[in-house]
Amino acid sequence: MAVYLSKLNGFAINHKHVARLMRLQGLNSRVRPKRRIHYKTELLEPVQEPLYNVLKRDFSSSGPMTKLVTDMTFVPARESWVVLSTIKDLFNHKIVAWETGSSAAQQLALAMLNKLPTKEGLLPSYCVIRSDRGGTYTSMSYVKAVRKLGARPSYSRRGICLDNASMETFYGHMKSEMFRRMTPQERIEQTRAKAQEIIDDYITWYNTERIQRSLGYVSPEEFKGSM
Repeated sequence: MAVYLSKLNGFAINHKHVARLMRLQGLNSRVRPKRRIHYKTELLEPVQEPLYNVLKRDFSSSGPMTKLVTDMTFVPARESWVVLSTIKDLFNHKIVAWETGSSAAQQLALAMLNKLPTKEGLLPSYCVIRSDRGGTYTSMSYVKAVRKLGARPSYSRRGICLDNASMETFYGHMKSEMFRRMTPQERIEQTRAKAQEIIDDYITWYNTERIQRSLGYVSPEEFKGSM
């Protein structure tokens, strides 16, 4: 909060002063509850084509659009679930493509791929897109779509959920900062259209304004790295 206020006002603000003012106003930051993580320490079976584990939990990236991760999550709504499918760039943590639907179907993942920013319809030849081993991502239609973009598919190891930590971190922040702040009545009355509006607004804000400590206290779009 102190860093954000300093950027907003154009001069340094002491973090202790901010904390004291927040206490006086009864303001508290929201802390995400820690999740109990269960994972296996051994790979149950060797990776076979086309399920190569190219990323190998190396979430560092030297340039934009070289290492991408994708997954889906569910947001409850009055009519039914809203399924959010996203692709995140590990270089600057930006959500470079997203799509919503009513089910975790193959069409949703393919529609999301079509929203990726490409140059003449192609991603960099060294681009990797990581996903889990769900049927949506291991289907030949999805694999062919990824390769048509000039990228390589990469898959998490079976039974090791930490391979998906980067994408789950974004979903955890989004739900904690938006949906879990709602009252029980607001959750009951939330429509699919409203949930989709909240998702779109949050991702836009996340990309352009939400500062991140791991990026040097700038937003994904402000981050330039060492380039």
